Amino acid sequence: MNASLKVTCFLIFISLGACANRQKVLDSRVTFIDDHWLSSIELVSVHPVINKQGNLSVQVTGVNSSTSYESLEYRVEWISERGFLIPTILTRWTEFPSFESAEFTFIATSPTDKAASFKILIRTKK
Repeated sequence: MNASLKVTCFLIFISLGACANRQKVLDSRVTFIDDHWLSSIELVSVHPVINKQGNLSVQVTGVNSSTSYESLEYRVEWISERGFLIPTILTRWTEFPSFESAEFTFIATSPTDKAASFKILIRTKK
């Protein structure tokens, strides 16, 4: 096997490996409560933005790499600029599906323009 063929095979192997693996993200604002599926449910991205109304929105994307469906719930706690929890009736558990071997996404928007940050909790549906 000549050198150029070895290099080509190596580059193909590396690119296939990169496509197969999603980058795992660690974000202190997102907490997984249940430990039993942590090896198969991973956080891919957390994207906060300020919308046109001046409210904080966050899009969370994850992946379920297991071969089984999981019914999950999330809860968002909105935090003011001074670090205080903003009380709202919208701070509740919201169900979302996590299909086997697939990505999941959910978006949450703060009820007020006073929210400067957030904390998201994710758990198995009770």
